[in-house]
Amino acid sequence: MISLLKEFTEALIMALIVFLLLQVSVQNFRVEGSSMSPTIKPGEYVTVNKLGYIKVDMARFSRLIPFWDASDKGEVLPFQPGGPDRGDVVVFRFPQDPSRNFVKRIIGLPGEQISIIHGATYIDGQLLDETYLKVKPRDENLEFEPLGEDEYFVMGDNRPFSNDSRHWGENFAVPLDNIIGGKWLNYELPFDLGFANKAD
Repeated sequence: MISLLKEFTEALIMALIVFLLLQVSVQNFRVEGSSMSPTIKPGEYVTVNKLGYIKVDMARFSRLIPFWDASDKGEVLPFQPGGPDRGDVVVFRFPQDPSRNFVKRIIGLPGEQISIIHGATYIDGQLLDETYLKVKPRDENLEFEPLGEDEYFVMGDNRPFSNDSRHWGENFAVPLDNIIGGKWLNYELPFDLGFANKAD
């Protein structure tokens, strides 16, 4: 009886550890809009990996480990030190209304200047090859201020129907702190999961 109780307790502890790890590392979203079509269709689910964007305060962390001083490093992204990459599809809290989640593709990185000329995207004056696009709005001509530190320029793959950095005025950038995670996989289900978060 004691052996059975011990095994049950160990299994319960393992299940709790796995559950907590999953809560910290992955999250599901149901995509409602068509802004990422055909990459992600409306109604599809997206599982995002949150580990890449978890910040660790090295000063606080180094206080827990004897004889190790990392207090000069500040906050770091241990699982993705360089931060998000160009082309990553990410889910983020909309800067102008953090209660809403958006899914878009990262186009511009910190310090870069984005221009759109006849629908084509330029990074610091260099044409960006966007093989994932099916349609470009040819009459679109825009220019933006250079991105600040930890700021990202995002656009949807379905450009004519995407509410993204092009349309947000002066607050066009997405801060790193708003990024929830990068797309790990997307899939369709014949039913609504119910518990998944929504993303436009």
